[in-house]
Amino acid sequence: MAAILHGVRVLDLTTIVAGPYATMLLADLGAEIIKVEAPGGDAYRSAKPTIQRGVGAPFVGVNRGKRSVGIDLKTPGGQTVLARLASRCDVVVSNMRPAAATRLGVDAQALQAHNPQLIHCSSTGFGSDGPDAELPAYDDVIQGRAGLSSLLGFDRSAPVLAPTVMADKVTGLHVTQAVLAALYHRERTGEALVVEVPMLETVTSFVMAEHMGGAAMEPPIGPVGYNRLLTPNRRPFATTDGHVVILPYTSRHWAALLDWIEAADADPAGAWAAATWITDADERAGRVGELYGMLGDLLRTRSSEEWITVLRELDIPAGHVNSLAEVFNDPHLAALGFFERTETVYGTVVSPRHPVRYAGEAQPHPGPPPLPGQDTADLLAEIGFDEQAITGLLTDRAVWGS
Repeated sequence: MAAILHGVRVLDLTTIVAGPYATMLLADLGAEIIKVEAPGGDAYRSAKPTIQRGVGAPFVGVNRGKRSVGIDLKTPGGQTVLARLASRCDVVVSNMRPAAATRLGVDAQALQAHNPQLIHCSSTGFGSDGPDAELPAYDDVIQGRAGLSSLLGFDRSAPVLAPTVMADKVTGLHVTQAVLAALYHRERTGEALVVEVPMLETVTSFVMAEHMGGAAMEPPIGPVGYNRLLTPNRRPFATTDGHVVILPYTSRHWAALLDWIEAADADPAGAWAAATWITDADERAGRVGELYGMLGDLLRTRSSEEWITVLRELDIPAGHVNSLAEVFNDPHLAALGFFERTETVYGTVVSPRHPVRYAGEAQPHPGPPPLPGQDTADLLAEIGFDEQAITGLLTDRAVWGS
């Protein structure tokens, strides 16, 4: 199947994770991504472990399938190159704060002056207005401000940060969605939109979707938070040889589990038989902490494999708890060939493929991530600069390349 976004060209003015993750997903769908890098390259290139100078493994995880052009936007020559690139692109994605974007000529007004059909999408910590618009923000800051770190540490002595750049990647997913919606809108109406995806608002929306709790009404009808998710007994459950995750959710699930417990004589103390409230959804919701505690006691009586076999027979959602290393050997992912291997100039790169399938097929692999500035000369030639002009731009350090 042909790449869905073939022919769409995106000017990528983003760094670190949120923006690059979004533009990588667009690259997965076939868009041409032109990654503009300031002198020295994207700061995320140095994140460890390093494959080679300028290519760290975390950078590889959010930059596959892109072309890299080195431009110093603080120079007149760099601005000339930027203008010409903008005039030939469909979308620009930026994560510069408003004042910096205006100063460097990458704000919507400046770039759409070169190309009225250019969709402009910006994603910053706090958007373009409000009291914190010019504050810097990274993933950790947004996890804290959006309530995520307190949520993750609700049953501990202090807030904790998720050991994944969750705020950045959630924002990146919204950036991708916003760009696709804007492309569709332009196709229908001819209008090129200016789009904002503020990190704090995006992640707050993500967290509060189920955690509004009683605050979903005015006046509040109860405390903030979703009770089932906030019980300390909700966790991976220990077995005799490891851990499993299990979620009987519907009354049918619980009835099936109760029938099995009775048939298997797995309730010697009669605790499950006495809990007649389990099959009533309202009572179950009010006593979910107690219920999860009972599950924990039950699951400690058998091995992980025994429980997975039983629960699958009952059609109750359950699974092994994989370590990060074990994920690579998960039999389902392995059967699908989910982790792809790509030969590059810096060795064999292993990465998860794009997870969405269209008409039953995965999108073609977009290629490896670029070396810093590796496509500078080729891209300048493609947008009309002759060899003498390119040499002049390199000499003036308006552009750079590897």
